[in-house]
Amino acid sequence: MAKTKRLVTLFKKTSTHKNNFNIMNSILLIIKSNLARRRSQSITAGVSIVTVSLLFSLSIGILTSIQQPFDKVFNNLNASHILLLYDFRNDNGDSMKNWFLKQPEVESVGNPDAYYNCNGPLFVKTGKIDALVQITEFTSNHLRQDKLKILKGDIKDAPGINEIWLPNYLAVQHNIQVGDTIAIPTSGGTYSFKVSAMVSDPHYGSGMVNPTRAWVKAGSLSFFAPVSQLTNNCLGIRLKSTDLVADVLGRFNTKFNFAGTALQYSIFKSAFMSTYQLIAGILLIFSILALIIAVYLIRSIIIKTIYDYYKLTGILKAQGFTPANIIVIYVTQYLFMAILFIALGCCGTSFILQLIMQSVMRTIGVIDLHLRLPFIFAVSFIFLTTIIVLTAFIAALKTTKIKPAQAIKYGAPERIKTRTRADNIINRSLLPLLPALSIRALMENKKRALVTFTVLLFTIFILLFSSGVTTSLSQLKYNKAAWGFENGEIELVRNGATPIGFTHQELKEIFEGEKGIKSVTPFSYESIMILPGAGKQPVNLFGKAYEGDITKAGLITLSGIYPSNESEIALCIGTAKLLGKMPGDSIAAFIEGQQVTLKITGVYQDISNMGQGFRLSSKTFEKLNPVYSPAMYSLKLVNVAGAEDYKKYLQKKYGSTITINMNIEDRLKQMGIVSNMIITFLLLAIFFITILLLSIWNDVIVSTRDYRKSFGIFKTAGFTPRQLRMLLVWKMILLCAFSLILAIPLSLFLSPLLMGQVTQNFGIVQFPFSVSGVSVIIIACIFFCAVVLCAWLSSSGASKINPRVLLVGQ
Repeated sequence: MAKTKRLVTLFKKTSTHKNNFNIMNSILLIIKSNLARRRSQSITAGVSIVTVSLLFSLSIGILTSIQQPFDKVFNNLNASHILLLYDFRNDNGDSMKNWFLKQPEVESVGNPDAYYNCNGPLFVKTGKIDALVQITEFTSNHLRQDKLKILKGDIKDAPGINEIWLPNYLAVQHNIQVGDTIAIPTSGGTYSFKVSAMVSDPHYGSGMVNPTRAWVKAGSLSFFAPVSQLTNNCLGIRLKSTDLVADVLGRFNTKFNFAGTALQYSIFKSAFMSTYQLIAGILLIFSILALIIAVYLIRSIIIKTIYDYYKLTGILKAQGFTPANIIVIYVTQYLFMAILFIALGCCGTSFILQLIMQSVMRTIGVIDLHLRLPFIFAVSFIFLTTIIVLTAFIAALKTTKIKPAQAIKYGAPERIKTRTRADNIINRSLLPLLPALSIRALMENKKRALVTFTVLLFTIFILLFSSGVTTSLSQLKYNKAAWGFENGEIELVRNGATPIGFTHQELKEIFEGEKGIKSVTPFSYESIMILPGAGKQPVNLFGKAYEGDITKAGLITLSGIYPSNESEIALCIGTAKLLGKMPGDSIAAFIEGQQVTLKITGVYQDISNMGQGFRLSSKTFEKLNPVYSPAMYSLKLVNVAGAEDYKKYLQKKYGSTITINMNIEDRLKQMGIVSNMIITFLLLAIFFITILLLSIWNDVIVSTRDYRKSFGIFKTAGFTPRQLRMLLVWKMILLCAFSLILAIPLSLFLSPLLMGQVTQNFGIVQFPFSVSGVSVIIIACIFFCAVVLCAWLSSSGASKINPRVLLVGQ
């Protein structure tokens, strides 16, 4: 009553005469009063708007900005759009170079660069680094094409004798400094280099391309590797446009029976951007969830304000305010709040986006970036402001139903008093008194309970979602097949070029005779060209050919089966969508210089090549190339736990005849992807928990005010201050329990679907979501305790209520 009188007095001060009533001035004063008197609710809504703005604008910022650093560095360093890796005993580098020079789309072609595959580990002062390194000779050719930018170290034209240049990301990850010594294993022991520079290499600068690359002085390879092993060359081709890669490679494959590997611009760019795109996709999902929470909060706050100011609304209407004027009050208030808090969120985005770009540039080199901040902020502001203002408008429509006479007389909407289920809870329930009263309070104010329940539900869902995604990534080694990797514990390469090397059949028989090896799956990486048909560009694919039954490698399909003969093929999900093909269809392909027709038997998912690729039976290549033999092997061990020891055993026994590759889980760990995800999810969890605690705090304070007369009666009846507080706490306990019961199965069902939408562009449409039961229990317990503690602390006002004042109706 006193509050309404004060607001009416405020209103009268703004209207000296009805005929010259200043509507806008009155609206502004009422908005000012609303913000001042409902600070806790305004702060809660403001924090939710800031969170939505930050997450949404940051996701848009990353998606629109992350390709700019790569493109700038790629063009500044005149990098090649195509890299051909080949053995000069099988392919003629000069013939290929001459052919490319004659193509109208080609801007320049480099000279063949010799490289040596070092199988690791690398030895540095901090220990050993399990990494495969393509040690390449730096020639004068790299002063004009495929240039390197020195980020740390002395600026000079080439490495010196016994010096090595490392990609900057590798040095950062392993704390390698200029001047350190790095040793590589060779057939005669180890060979040491001095690290003289850290460089930006756009092809191998992300850590997602395996192996990585390091640079030494031209002619240095023969110092530590036998000449018989120095047969690998790399040829770089730069085109006039990135759009011409497929067309040029298509003609190349029809002209040459190329036995090597063709790496193209799209692979390097995807490798660089993939981690950031994944994080941006997750942020976008979280921003949508945060927006839903914000809409619920804003709507509930407006409706609560309408009922609190019910009598004032009637007075305003009686004084000449139209329904539109009343709606403008709420719309203007939240438009102002949207402008203020979205601006704060965008400021946070600007700061975080700058940090992300600085982190990127520490890896690839400092460049002149022009972030599209005005565009990012404009999109965020227009979209979020529209949603917030629309929410305020819809909620404020309730004021149109308020009748001035009834509002002034009763100060509340007319209610028909009927006996409800809530009235029977106290009389019939077997529950203790406080929980029963809490249930009654929930049922009497269902809308507010629903809003609080929704915030609780979304918050615990987000926590469980975050935990599940990080668990899925960290437990990848136990579910490799779902990610598209062979389920073997060891992957190795046969070095057939060594003087004591084995043939494929010899090495396969040796492994099959090893007691510690359960199964052997030989395979090889291959390139083919798909011919979609007339009027369509050829598609160059990088995939694998397996010997024997492909399913023995643990690989699974999304639909269909894997090929078993030379005329069949399985496509990765991204390639199948690109070509519009499914199991049962046929495609024309160019393999080993010959055109063949293949029947598609299955579709699978694989993250290793961003959803593009194929899987064939080795019979296809054996039929077309009589000397073909696989050079890679996936080994499934008898003792899975002893994989590391068995690697050492194999390396010691077979020496330089084999190369043991780094497995996928070690690569993820080395690149810090899992740790970065954990940090990202932790920050997101803090944002949402903040919104939750503010919402609970606001709910309890509002409930204390609404129930003050009932609390006065309870106090008179003998309730202690602690019992009054526990009544409010019990309400939160019940809502929290219901949210946990619903959120746990909901997260198990929805999380894989949401992540599948994020990762489908990376080749994973059925996200392999893993859940740790222990993590779920820990999160649920911490969540429950935080909610109860917040409710207890915010309920202190209930113990201060004076029953003598309330019982007389003041």
